[in-house]
Amino acid sequence: MAANAALYSVVRLDPIKAVVFVGERDSRLLGVGQSAELNADAYPGRSFPGRVARIAPVFQSATRLARVELELANPDGALKPGMFVRATLELAHVEDAVSVPSDALLERDGRSGVTVAPA
Repeated sequence: MAANAALYSVVRLDPIKAVVFVGERDSRLLGVGQSAELNADAYPGRSFPGRVARIAPVFQSATRLARVELELANPDGALKPGMFVRATLELAHVEDAVSVPSDALLERDGRSGVTVAPA
């Protein structure tokens, strides 16, 4: 073993931290404490709830992305450091919004819309 080499490392798995990067346009809509949902390919069909713990105050100059740390409970140790995850964060919420299937959208003159039948 080489001099000054680590003998072991201590890892805390619960709670665990996930790091994601967010573009400048969406970063203004994030706040500490905001809820998040994570999914990992290793666990299809399972989601892991978390929250925004930290948002970097500066953007990376090369990518214009901000580092966002998410914290989530991991009592069974399912998530491990180094795994890839996908995070879903709600950036805006509209009360009583009307939604339609994307197949129902029509395009005319470069604009999308829906035909509404009179009642």
